[in-house]
Amino acid sequence: MDLGRIRVLQDPTRHRREGRPPLLGRCHVFTCAKAGCRKTVTRYLDSKDATSTSNMIKHIRGKCFGDAAWEAAKDLSAKGARANVVSPLMTTGKITAVFERQNGKKGAVTFSTIPHTRAEIKAETVKWCAESNRPFSVVEDRGYRCLTKTGRPHYYVPSATTVSRDTKRIFARCRTRIAKLLQDYDGELSFIVDCWTSPNHKAMFGICVELMLDGAPLTLVLDVIEVAKSPAALQPGELPVMMQSST
Repeated sequence: MDLGRIRVLQDPTRHRREGRPPLLGRCHVFTCAKAGCRKTVTRYLDSKDATSTSNMIKHIRGKCFGDAAWEAAKDLSAKGARANVVSPLMTTGKITAVFERQNGKKGAVTFSTIPHTRAEIKAETVKWCAESNRPFSVVEDRGYRCLTKTGRPHYYVPSATTVSRDTKRIFARCRTRIAKLLQDYDGELSFIVDCWTSPNHKAMFGICVELMLDGAPLTLVLDVIEVAKSPAALQPGELPVMMQSST
């Protein structure tokens, strides 16, 4: 990877070091591009490891940019790493883009070295409870608070009431956005209905929609409804009536 093109290091300057044989003292001196850091890395052009970047990478990972930035950028092109990692990291201190490896492979999960803001903590907590099917009261669990506040007692943890309220607000906004997306969609929408009995013997049926968005398939769960009868006992004409009454 060309670290100079990514702009984590400034363009090198050419030098000749004394004490080396003539024509063998040429070297490139790289200076860290991060504001406030004047660290220089020297790479001699006459040595066997003239193309090695290990010293540069060591400084990037351990001093100024961190492992998260390096792991996110190492498999990207120079242009992609510069635009999606270095530029936002230098301006805001955060990596917010979703990175993908070359050849379309998903990149490893990376984490920012910058703590979440209060709003980000609330949003991530709602996302965690929704995706992992966690109760809102989990944020008041003694063990959870011990893990989050040990070493940083000032760290904000929302209450269960706050998580519940935020979840309802986010659900209402997402419902509006999804409705607009489906109404404005220029293409075919495929709706799917499935019935099943949950482990607690509740008869349920769900409504999903499939569509293509930005060249990739997308499946959305529109609703899950509890029915009075088991799926096997439903008559063919009852399902459309139930779907209409749920809207």
